[in-house]
Amino acid sequence: MKIHSFLLAGSLFLASFSTGQAQNNSEYMEDIQEADQQFLLENFSRAESLYNDAKSHASSASEKSYVHYKLGTVYLRLNDKVRARQEWRSGLEVLEQDGGNAAIQLHLKQALRNNGL
Repeated sequence: MKIHSFLLAGSLFLASFSTGQAQNNSEYMEDIQEADQQFLLENFSRAESLYNDAKSHASSASEKSYVHYKLGTVYLRLNDKVRARQEWRSGLEVLEQDGGNAAIQLHLKQALRNNGL
């Protein structure tokens, strides 16, 4: 997966919450921002840990599905396609059950399709 699409998904997500719930969930946002930075530095084990922390602080379907997307991307970079697929599918399940951000849903579907999963 290209870093450009990784960053684009992050930008779309953050923009979708500019006046919403994410502002009230600072622990979640701090974890996401630090995890994104660690991902870009290719410190995938630290990024994985931070995304998992963010998952525990996520309160909305969009937040939860976004973390699943990001974790799947980490696992793909670690060459663990099984875990990547599990995360991306879990993200889609969250959105199907609770609704949420259509942009994240698109990225989850693209990730599965582009990686033959």
